[in-house]
Amino acid sequence: MCNTASKYSVISKKPTQPICEEPVFADGGSTAVVKCTADRIVPPSTCEFRLTANSPVLEKDCRQHKAADQDSVIYPGYSRAQCTLRMPVTGNRAGDYQFQVDFTSRDSLKSEPTLTSKISLRATELYNSQDNDHIFQYPDSGDLGIDVHVTGSPAPTRVTLRVRHGESSASVPVSSRYFRWTYERTVGFDVGVIQLSVDVGGEPGSISAYTLEVENGVVSSRKFEYKFTVKPASESSNNTLPVIAGISAGALVFIGLIIVTIVVLLVRRRRAHLRDGSLDYNRPKPGGSSEPGYIYPNFGYAPDAETRASPSPYSTDITSSYLTPASDRPVTQYSLPGKLEGEGVCETAPFFKNIS
Repeated sequence: MCNTASKYSVISKKPTQPICEEPVFADGGSTAVVKCTADRIVPPSTCEFRLTANSPVLEKDCRQHKAADQDSVIYPGYSRAQCTLRMPVTGNRAGDYQFQVDFTSRDSLKSEPTLTSKISLRATELYNSQDNDHIFQYPDSGDLGIDVHVTGSPAPTRVTLRVRHGESSASVPVSSRYFRWTYERTVGFDVGVIQLSVDVGGEPGSISAYTLEVENGVVSSRKFEYKFTVKPASESSNNTLPVIAGISAGALVFIGLIIVTIVVLLVRRRRAHLRDGSLDYNRPKPGGSSEPGYIYPNFGYAPDAETRASPSPYSTDITSSYLTPASDRPVTQYSLPGKLEGEGVCETAPFFKNIS
């Protein structure tokens, strides 16, 4: 026969301060679980979790369970104990819940208390409140797939879908046979994506309005609703009109900028010609006319000062003429109007043909 009394005949010491694991959600997200362990215990021992003053009031009471004491590996002659807290999620309000836990040995020595990590409860909500009331087009084949970004802790536990066909019909629940959903949570954040696949069905040409309702058990004053409409292709195409109008307006502005740029470049080029004398409206017309308006081409021939003082064949005003006499001007196929006599016959530029 084992002498249990002699087994625990050790010096009485306080149990070690409990060490607690991070809270996890179990039972499909309906329960939060926290496990804490203490060592150097003289069995039998007890444990106690107490809600801190800064935590919300529990609407649903917690349960705690203490496992059987086991021999300590670190402290020979003593025991090691584990205590588990199970806090209901369903029915409790959103908030951060924190507990204080301690262990007591058979000799009534109590450990130093330990604060557990916070259990954060958040009702499921849209990640972006403006991300709602979308319009989708009936798929050509298969189901309609939709991603809904949400926040909340724990993950959604209940998803329902309602539909209203047409304007006059009433909203009715959609059977679970006609839609599926999964939830993927972002690691380290209370953010995730509900991936919804819907057999939209409906009659050809009809408009179906859907409402997605999501719950995770946390009591909230606001109800989660994600609404979307499914329309035929002709109906959905109307929604692209604002986009097309925006693109057309942008194209017109771009074309206008190009036109303005071309006009500015032409004006600058015209001014450059006026400055270098290649475009002078005040030069005399052929035949001695002094009326402005004739554009006399400049082919790069620059007369010297002596030539400039010579009489012009086209004007009697010697002082104002900058043309050289016909007898002194070099004759090329480009310098005189009409045709040239010689070995070949060449035509000048079109605007010389009418000069006599």
